[in-house]
This record gives sequence, structure tokens and C-alpha cells, in this order.
Amino acid sequence: MSGGARDCSHHPPLPRTLLPSLVTVAARPTSRVSTAVRLPAELHAELQQRAEEREVSVNFLVTRAVAHYLKALGPADPLSPSQGAAT
Repeated sequence: MSGGARDCSHHPPLPRTLLPSLVTVAARPTSRVSTAVRLPAELHAELQQRAEEREVSVNFLVTRAVAHYLKALGPADPLSPSQGAAT
């Protein structure tokens, strides 16, 4: 995959369920932080393959996936024992 600008006009349309989260991510300020995550080798290989198929970077795909997941996750239940609440 090349590191230059990409023409995305040939990509299939994104699923409608992803569009709101993509718009939200695009509308946010562009300040970024660098972070590292450890993934199982199989998941990393699939992530790289999916990014290459779409001619996007792994970073682009991960950023969109995390934004979509967090939006779907919603707020934590304050009464949940897994959140450290006293029982």
C-alpha cells in the first residue's frame, strides 16, 4: 500500500450504521495522540488485510472502528459491580 493520497471514489459505500460515527469523528478537532495496543496475531493480520482491500491505512480503519464501538457501547452503568461501585 502506498503512503500517498488515495482516490477513494472506487470504494463501495460504507454501511449506513457507520456513517453517523464517521461524521462525528471527522467533525472533531484533529489533535491526535499516539498509542499502542497488543492484538492477537490473527486479528492483526485480518485488520491489515481489510485495510489493504479498502486501500486505507490500518490507523484509519482502527480509528473508525473504535469510534463506532464506543458510540454503540454507551455510558457505563453506575451500579455495575464491574465499574468498582460499592455493593
